[in-house]
Amino acid sequence: MVDWNSIVGDAVTQVLRVLVPVLIALIIKWAIQVYSQIQKDQPDFANVLQTAVNQAVMAAEQVMKTEDGKRKKEYAIASVQDFLAQKGIVIDISVIEDAIEATVYSLHRENFFLTKAQREELAGYPKPEAEDGQQ
Repeated sequence: MVDWNSIVGDAVTQVLRVLVPVLIALIIKWAIQVYSQIQKDQPDFANVLQTAVNQAVMAAEQVMKTEDGKRKKEYAIASVQDFLAQKGIVIDISVIEDAIEATVYSLHRENFFLTKAQREELAGYPKPEAEDGQQ
């Protein structure tokens, strides 16, 4: 009598020896593709935050030239929160405040090494003319 259990068991074992490595390779390939797509869809968080903060600080400086620093900071925080909310990103306000403080500090530090004329030119102020009509 033929032992069908051992024949079927051997056949299934041989099929699995061939199929399991192929399936593992396909699963790994699929996982790599999914991970790559997620990376493309999810921008770098630090870059998104820094871009939002830079734009908000510059906007606050331009829109609220005569306002005090506290009001400018509130404006910048609200701008960053709105921008991030549009992207579906919610973060702690203290992170936003720290990023704004760092950006403002960098801007003021960069301007510290400029001459008064250079700072005025960057700020959009007209250069003072010489008394004799020459520049």
